[in-house]
Amino acid sequence: MTTTATHRALGHRFSLGGNEDGLAFLERIFHRMKHSCLSGPTNSYELFIEDDIARSVIDGRTVYSGDIGEAASRLMTAINHGAVRSLHEHDVIHAAVVSFGGAAIIVAANSRRGKSTLCSALVSAGFGYMSDELAPIGHDLKVEPYAKPITIRAGSFSVIPHLEEFDIARQGSRRWILDAHLISDAGTTTTALPIGLVVIPWFVEGSDVQIRSLSPGEIAAALMTNSFNIPTRRRAGVERMAAVARSTRGVEIIHGNALDAASELRQVAEGFGA
Repeated sequence: MTTTATHRALGHRFSLGGNEDGLAFLERIFHRMKHSCLSGPTNSYELFIEDDIARSVIDGRTVYSGDIGEAASRLMTAINHGAVRSLHEHDVIHAAVVSFGGAAIIVAANSRRGKSTLCSALVSAGFGYMSDELAPIGHDLKVEPYAKPITIRAGSFSVIPHLEEFDIARQGSRRWILDAHLISDAGTTTTALPIGLVVIPWFVEGSDVQIRSLSPGEIAAALMTNSFNIPTRRRAGVERMAAVARSTRGVEIIHGNALDAASELRQVAEGFGA
């Protein structure tokens, strides 16, 4: 019997499975990626939940056993990697992406820089949601949406406590898994958008919000530094990042609180016409 892919993350086709509780949990998390594909899946992702212990399985191999939020996050990370591999003509930036005024705002940063926390704060402040992980930029310099759930680590819970009600994971998990579509009236953006602003965030505990404009060279360097596929895209990727830098504006934001940073960025976006 031929297996049919049930979900798609950009060009990555995959199927979900597990026991009754595990599969129901995955279906809640990935329901916005549901897509019945005619061809078979590239990978299968399964979750088994028994006695409050979750087990993540990828293509028949157990990769994690323990906290349910962490177990789901391991599967999301694998799906993210599959999504990146599925794109051959896009330049894929490690970034959160929100929308405002018909344009995309790219928040480019590596892991542990608080981009998902800032992303959730921006969505809470009325920005549309596009992704908290990937910014795929096409030849037209538009960003494709990749509306995976927002994943928040425990260290950020106290910063955005009002978002706990949108957590799909169980109470007590070390991670929140947020359905961004429910957080604000702006909801989830489903179409590709031109880039209106590039943001480079720096979390500094106790810091007031400080914003500095970036030069085109700094914008291009930040995008290339956070690129998933610049080594394979090579010259074409460098040229596209340079084109983005010439066509948009950028700011560096230093902050000690994501909610304060989101408020300031809204003013910046309004001023730039993003």
